[in-house]
Amino acid sequence: MQIPEWAPVAVFIYNRPVHAQRMISSLQSCAGYEESPLFVFADGPRHPRDLPAVERTRALARRLLGERAVFLEREANLGIDISVIAGVTQLCERFGTAVIVEEDLVLSPLFLQFLNRALQRYQDEPRVMQLSGYMFDVPQLRGEEEAIFLPLTTSWGWATAPRCVQSGRYSTFTRWRWKTSSTSISGRKSTRMTRICFACCGFRILRTSN
Repeated sequence: MQIPEWAPVAVFIYNRPVHAQRMISSLQSCAGYEESPLFVFADGPRHPRDLPAVERTRALARRLLGERAVFLEREANLGIDISVIAGVTQLCERFGTAVIVEEDLVLSPLFLQFLNRALQRYQDEPRVMQLSGYMFDVPQLRGEEEAIFLPLTTSWGWATAPRCVQSGRYSTFTRWRWKTSSTSISGRKSTRMTRICFACCGFRILRTSN
């Protein structure tokens, strides 16, 4: 499948309207925002007490994005891992790839541009299964300005690599990603991920404070 010039963006929201507002604002400031198809996935409340915050977050997203986005809202709660797997798989089956952001991120203006260029560059590279917009703040990586490859993954703003989707390995890879979220930067705990690499850019995506 030929991937589009601008990959669809999957936005996952839940129950934090303040965080979601910051994320959406930063997304709208990204180069390539207007060219990117936008899909908002809203998981259902885990508990009845979560419903007001869930509804406020959805209303905020609809107000800010309007007809610019396609909204997919669930009544039941899947949880973040299953919700992401289901949503990203849906977009990958249609478009061949996807860019993924969650409600607690603040994006660089170059976020979409970087990931889309990287998707085009690495689409035929079998070692790449994820492209990440997050740079780890560790001494070994400080000062890096070029893309680097690491044997682990991150969920802080990323894109699926087309070959991962086309090979049918996406669901397995994504489940590994959640199971190995505590993998150390040295790779000591990444025995199941040693052959999985991703490209990581030289700017940061900042998590907002709680």
